[in-house]
Amino acid sequence: MPKSSKPVSAPDLYCITDVRLSGMAHEEQVAQMLEGGARIIQLRDKNLPDHEFELVANKCRSISHWSEALFIVNDRVRSAAAVKADGVHLGQGDMSPAQAREILGEEVVVGLSTHNRAQFTRALEEPVDYIALGPVFPTTTKENPDPVVGLEFVTEASEMLRDDHRPLVLIGGINQENLPALLEAAPRALVAIMGGLLARKDLAHGVREYRRIIRCRE
Repeated sequence: MPKSSKPVSAPDLYCITDVRLSGMAHEEQVAQMLEGGARIIQLRDKNLPDHEFELVANKCRSISHWSEALFIVNDRVRSAAAVKADGVHLGQGDMSPAQAREILGEEVVVGLSTHNRAQFTRALEEPVDYIALGPVFPTTTKENPDPVVGLEFVTEASEMLRDDHRPLVLIGGINQENLPALLEAAPRALVAIMGGLLARKDLAHGVREYRRIIRCRE
């Protein structure tokens, strides 16, 4: 299994940028997230053409360069390689993890989204550094979300990774109200929060707050 120079460690907060949800430029989001102590940030923008995305990604990569945070690019493997990102996050319809690994090498983090039991089980055999699962709860951040996986399968997935060094990343409809139940189900997970974080004006404060809740359960 590949080993990044900046390992993905859990439990912690997994931050994802989104211009539509935050109303801020990606660069400002990244800066505020880092100010709040973020250790892993994913740059996500489904709409920008590749050349524009890479300009933004280079700026965000420069901002995060001196931090210990992992800088992850969503979906775009070749853009991740071009900007020397720490990793890439793949969806089910993207390039396979094996193909991404061939392009990016063994030292770059590769993560994979899963949305049901069959996808999660297959992901266990893939050359990935973490496995994401969701949506855990109903979410409004996607136009056509997959069916909710629920806490019962979250608990099962967490158990399936008990003896695996790779962390589980949980996403979808997570907020301060349902976070405690989620942490009971998967106490060693990375928790990805979008709407509940990006709607805030002070992202740095929000990151600190969510990280405090997550980390205090170690």
